[in-house]
Amino acid sequence: MKIDDSAKKACRVVLDGIAQRRAQQQVLRGRRFLDDGQPEQALACCKKVPYACRDSWGAYELMARALMPGGHYWALLRLLHEQLRPRTYLEIGVHRGDSLALAGSETSAVGIDPAPAINVRIRSRARL
Repeated sequence: MKIDDSAKKACRVVLDGIAQRRAQQQVLRGRRFLDDGQPEQALACCKKVPYACRDSWGAYELMARALMPGGHYWALLRLLHEQLRPRTYLEIGVHRGDSLALAGSETSAVGIDPAPAINVRIRSRARL
């Protein structure tokens, strides 16, 4: 029996949806482990998330929190901007602009990203 291309595509869509749901479940499970003070179990959940899944970023963020406990790096970056008030600031990997938005209005900021998806208000004199 020969399977046509449209049937193959439909199967891929279904399988992709199943993989995405499983990835989301693993990330949620890992977050619960981390919240309960079990970073090793959280990491094990992250490793079950395939790289190709849309929720792989959630798994990477969770892995970072498990391996490097403490505050989010934005808190430190915010403090640096508030205390130092740099005249210039270069950010590589702007993505949504959350960390670039921490630069003050007096700062000349340059953001570099091949595909920025800015969704916040940038206060600095920024160029992308």
